[in-house]
Amino acid sequence: MKKTLTALTLVCLMVSALFCSCSSRPKPEETVRKLETSFNNYDMETMLECYEPSIQDMYAGMMELGGALLGGIDVRTILQGMGGLTNLFGDSMIEGGMPQISITINSIEEVEKDKVLADLTFNYILSDEIKANMPSGTSTEQQMYAYLIYIEDAWYFAAEVPNVQKED
Repeated sequence: MKKTLTALTLVCLMVSALFCSCSSRPKPEETVRKLETSFNNYDMETMLECYEPSIQDMYAGMMELGGALLGGIDVRTILQGMGGLTNLFGDSMIEGGMPQISITINSIEEVEKDKVLADLTFNYILSDEIKANMPSGTSTEQQMYAYLIYIEDAWYFAAEVPNVQKED
């Protein structure tokens, strides 16, 4: 009887440990929302975190090269600070104001393990001043297909561009 209780206790502990160690896998939709929010907050660093590590590395290299060419200036800090300046001084800093985006997720389909194809619609929310200067009939919506890939517990927009024909 004592052995049976010990065995049952061990089994319960193992099952509990198994369930506790399994964290829920993030969803690709979370990365799309993160991109939308960071764009609307002019947060370039967080926007960049939405792209796969190879793109992040390429961006870091360009920032280092640009800084070296400009006499050691930290270009990344300057670009990151621009969002804060825009928020501080408002639309007067940038003529017509910065656009905002709203991303609609039309569908997300698994292409292969750890890779999905996202059908997205970007709606650009523009100031009245920008709209007034746009040619008539210019659309503020754009459909886009993008791959998202799962690497080390996170979803990222992939560098690979899908070859998908838009249905009319």
